[in-house]
Amino acid sequence: MRPPRAAGIGRPLPRPRHRQQAFGGGFRPGNPLASADSPRSPSTRPAVTTASPGVAFYSIGENCLGHGVLQRHGVAPLLSTPFSHARSNIDYATQLVETDFVDMLTPRFLHHEQRNKTRMPVHSLYTCEAGLYEKSVCNGFEFSHHDVIDDAENRASYLRKAQRFLDGLSGTGPACFLYHHRLHRTQDIARVAAKLRRFQELCRARSGRPISVTMFTQRLVGSDDQRRVEFLRPDGIPVAILHTRHKWCGTDPEQFWGRVDDDLFARMIGAFEFHAATAGTF
Repeated sequence: MRPPRAAGIGRPLPRPRHRQQAFGGGFRPGNPLASADSPRSPSTRPAVTTASPGVAFYSIGENCLGHGVLQRHGVAPLLSTPFSHARSNIDYATQLVETDFVDMLTPRFLHHEQRNKTRMPVHSLYTCEAGLYEKSVCNGFEFSHHDVIDDAENRASYLRKAQRFLDGLSGTGPACFLYHHRLHRTQDIARVAAKLRRFQELCRARSGRPISVTMFTQRLVGSDDQRRVEFLRPDGIPVAILHTRHKWCGTDPEQFWGRVDDDLFARMIGAFEFHAATAGTF
């Protein structure tokens, strides 16, 4: 039996209007998406189009990068969720969805911590597997851009995000949940993919729509001619490994937001969009 929903979660909320927009690089059988020769393009790259629009995208962590990539590439509909602008991991996400976000804003689990010289709201209830994630996303669920402790409007925003995610499970049309697994020394893609498979099964069991969970990460290479997108499918989960020159972090916004790799992201999104639109073809 599911636990009762938290106050405010479960009420019908007005659905936001989303501009329908085609997005690019759609995967088709025979396309050399894993080619080692991926031409580099600037961050101001033009919009591209696809033959399979209409897939609803949701970012499910581990940080803001996934949502940011989808947003600047014009993916629509793109729906903001509790994971879109937070630091979290798939263990936290699974526990939140399993409990319908019932304790997401429970005061006794919330506190402020000083992180990177910023007072940050953190949730202490949810747990994750040790050593599997980069340290910034496994130290409690972090509300990176919303002070849900002191700001009533931010709390209301997160209630809407949670309701939007739950409503999305009963929506219509294909949905693609995109997970960014941050690069770190003890990365275990197969282990994370197994957890994503469980999350996919959890969401599909509550949904009447086709849901695909996908993942991307990066691998650093030493020269431009080694840049490419490598596709894997551990445990049936589509995974894109972007072979890049720079880690998506630091003080340079072009690197931090991955704009230096927008050509690779376009290929990735096109493949994942086609996968979701065709009920699993990849």
